[in-house]
Amino acid sequence: MPVPSTKDAELVKFFRTGRQQKYRKGEIILRAGDTPQGIYWIESGWVKIFALDKHGVEHTHLFYQKSDIFPMIWAFKDAIRNVYYEAFDDTVVWLVPKNEFKKFLESHAESAVYMLEHAVNMFRLYAGRIDNLLYSSAFERTVYRLISLLDRLGERKPDGSWIVDVPITHQDLASSVNLSRETVSRCMERLRRKGIIGPNVDKMLHVNDLPALIHIIGEDEVVGMWPEFAKYLPKQ
Repeated sequence: MPVPSTKDAELVKFFRTGRQQKYRKGEIILRAGDTPQGIYWIESGWVKIFALDKHGVEHTHLFYQKSDIFPMIWAFKDAIRNVYYEAFDDTVVWLVPKNEFKKFLESHAESAVYMLEHAVNMFRLYAGRIDNLLYSSAFERTVYRLISLLDRLGERKPDGSWIVDVPITHQDLASSVNLSRETVSRCMERLRRKGIIGPNVDKMLHVNDLPALIHIIGEDEVVGMWPEFAKYLPKQ
């Protein structure tokens, strides 16, 4: 996902002319159905996006991270989605009025291109989420979600293993793929027994063998959605 760079430096500078807001873990930044105060840029921390069904059951959509911007649909289409934005850790955001955000993009072509890339990446994330839910096997559905988290939030270590340094629980995983926590826990234990993932240490997800994880879903399927993972697969 994008991080501050020369490419988006002007955009970051613009957001920092706005209002800084700080949230503790678990605080709601934006409630479902509420009109946003403006457009948010995440300076640090994590934001969980989730919905509640008619029974009050939580369904996790995505996790936003540093440099992500939301809510994009409202910014350009005035549509207010029925989802919550919750600080998943101590989080700092900057808030600017929507009309000023749009005027800024109209006069800064490079930042507008950056935002287009950001929007396309969000589309890819949601497309992957739909693909994820098409798997009938709970095991494959869980694995697909883990791969998407590695793409979104993962960091590759010098020894070739990967970590996701975000305190995502089995319940968070379960609510994002429409499974029970117990089912996801069994799937995760199966992966641990195979040595594909390691035990959660300091609330971090550890993946020991990315190629083996990818093999469960299929290399063509994974590389088609996440081309950057191709370089970590064994040479044919």
